[in-house]
Amino acid sequence: MQYALVDRAVSLGWPASRVVVIDEDLGRSGASAVARSGFQRLVTEIGLDHVGLVLGIEMSCLARSGKDWYQLIELCALSGALLADTDGVYDPAEHNDRLLLGLKGTMAEAELHLIKQRMQAGRVNKARRGELAVPLPIGYARRPDDAFRSSRWSWPTPPDHRRDRAPRIRSPGGASRTPRRPHQ
Repeated sequence: MQYALVDRAVSLGWPASRVVVIDEDLGRSGASAVARSGFQRLVTEIGLDHVGLVLGIEMSCLARSGKDWYQLIELCALSGALLADTDGVYDPAEHNDRLLLGLKGTMAEAELHLIKQRMQAGRVNKARRGELAVPLPIGYARRPDDAFRSSRWSWPTPPDHRRDRAPRIRSPGGASRTPRRPHQ
């Protein structure tokens, strides 16, 4: 769907040779610009005044963090870049467009908060039903009855069949030991 935006940019008057698709961040959360090289590249290009139009399916999802979203709007206003999504084309230098972009960013941030709340409520409900599966810390293992045990506890460990089949050697003092493999 993002790649169809190239046609939209061309229909808005940009030559196809000047349209660049930044897709490094596809599938990553917009909650923060950290570890989002595509968003950081976009902000850099806007700051260098190399961008005339930023197109997206839902612009406010570019940055669900208010700080990142308002930084993007401010940079676009200073450089004269326009922002566009499926709803329209916005000029961040225009007061009404800036107001609408701000509302879209606030709504996206609120949506992210609601999503986190719903996910937490889902985890709590699973825990109440006894269906919440959490990864065990290092050193613990699940038992067949789905309980867990620590390697430090005195639970019986399953036999290591290779150790059971190894020949035992008696030393002259009477102690038995398993031969070691030569180092290779």
